[in-house]
Amino acid sequence: MKAKAINIIFFSCMVLMCWGQELTNNKAANLLIKSLELGNDMPKILGISQDSKNVCLVKAEIAGEIINFKFRKYDRGWSVEEFQNKLGMWVPLDDRIKLYIYQKKLRTAMKEIAEIATAIMDYLSDQGTIMPTAGTYDENSAIYRALVPNYIIKMPIKDPWGNNYLIYTGEKINGLYGLKAKNRSDFVVISLGKDGKKEEWIFLENSPEGGLFSGGEGNEDLIMFNGSWIRAPKR
Repeated sequence: MKAKAINIIFFSCMVLMCWGQELTNNKAANLLIKSLELGNDMPKILGISQDSKNVCLVKAEIAGEIINFKFRKYDRGWSVEEFQNKLGMWVPLDDRIKLYIYQKKLRTAMKEIAEIATAIMDYLSDQGTIMPTAGTYDENSAIYRALVPNYIIKMPIKDPWGNNYLIYTGEKINGLYGLKAKNRSDFVVISLGKDGKKEEWIFLENSPEGGLFSGGEGNEDLIMFNGSWIRAPKR
C-alpha cells in the first residue's frame, strides 16, 4: 500500500514537471518578447506544433508580419533558436531579425505620428487653436474626440512597441526636450521608442536638424514638432 502511494506521488510529480515544460501561447509570446527585444509589444501567437520531442514550431504575427520560429527545449526550459527566412530556410536567430522587426516598427510609428500631426494641423486650420493637452490620451480625451472622425478616421493610441503616443500643446510643451512654445497652436507628437522611456535629448533651436540620427541605438524617441521631425532617423 505504501509503495503504491509512493508510485502515485511520483507519477503526479512527473505529470506536473511535464506540464510545467509545456510550450504555451503565453510562454512562447514572452520568450519572443525577450529574445527579439520587443519591449511592451505582445506578439500574436497563431499556432504551435510539435516537430520532435524537444522542438516546437511556432507561427507568430509580429509588426504585422507572420514569421515562423523554431523553439527547442533544454533542461533549463524553452529557447527560441531559429526563424524561417523569405526563402523558406531555417536560420539562427540573430541581430538581423531584431533589426528587421525594429525598422518595420519604426516606419509604422513614423507614419502614425505624421498622420496624427496632419490631423492636428487640419484642425488648427479650421479652428485656429487647439485644446490644452499634456501626455497620453484615449478615446475619451478631448483631443481624441476633436480629431476623430472628422480629421482622422482611426487615431492610434499606442505605438508599435505597445507604448502610448504622447501629445503636448501650447504651454504644456515648455521644458519638454528643451522646447518652448511660441503660441497656443504649437504641438508635439511623440513616441518614446522601443524602451518606452523618455530620452535625455535636448532640442537646439539654432540647429533644428541636429536631432536627426543615422543608425541609432534603437531606443531613440520619435518627435514631431509643429509638423516637422526634430528627432527621427535621417531620410
